[in-house]
Amino acid sequence: MFNDRELPRDYAGPVFIWDVDKTYLSTRFSSFSGLARIPIEFSVDKIAIPGMPEVLRGLRRGPGATYGCAPIYFVSASPPQIKRAIESKMLLDGVEHDGITFKDWRKTIAALRPGRLKEQVGYKLCALPHGRSRRPRAVEYLFGDDYEADAAAYTVASLNFSSQR
Repeated sequence: MFNDRELPRDYAGPVFIWDVDKTYLSTRFSSFSGLARIPIEFSVDKIAIPGMPEVLRGLRRGPGATYGCAPIYFVSASPPQIKRAIESKMLLDGVEHDGITFKDWRKTIAALRPGRLKEQVGYKLCALPHGRSRRPRAVEYLFGDDYEADAAAYTVASLNFSSQR
C-alpha cells in the first residue's frame, strides 16, 4: 500500500476510493495475454476510459470556487511493480491521487495460487477495511466496475465496517 497523504484520524469529509482497471483505465485482463501485458506496458500505452480523467480532476477540485483537494485513493488488483507506469499515466492525464493499494502478485504466485490473480473480491475485502481503519470518520465514495464484482466487495466491506462502529 502506498499512502502518500495521511489524513488526520478525525477527518470526516469525503474520500473517493477508485478502482484502476476498467474504471479509470481500459485494461484487458480477461485473457492470459492481456493479463501478462499489464506489467510490461508503459504509461503511454495505457488508455484512460473516455471522460474519467476529467471526472477524477473534478472530484479532486471539489464543487466550490476554491480548490478542495478532496482525497482520492486507488485500489488496484494490478501488481505494485507497475506503480511507476500508473502514476506516470495519471501525471499525463492530470489526475492527482493520495495513495494506491496494489495486489501482491509475487506473493500470490509464490504461494502457488496463480488462479487468485484474477480473483478480486477477497483481495478488496482485505484492502478496503485496511484503508478505512486509517480514516474511520471519513465518508467514503467507492467507484468500481461490474466486471470484478466490485459492488459485492464494496457492500460486504461497508457492512463489515458499519457493524464495527
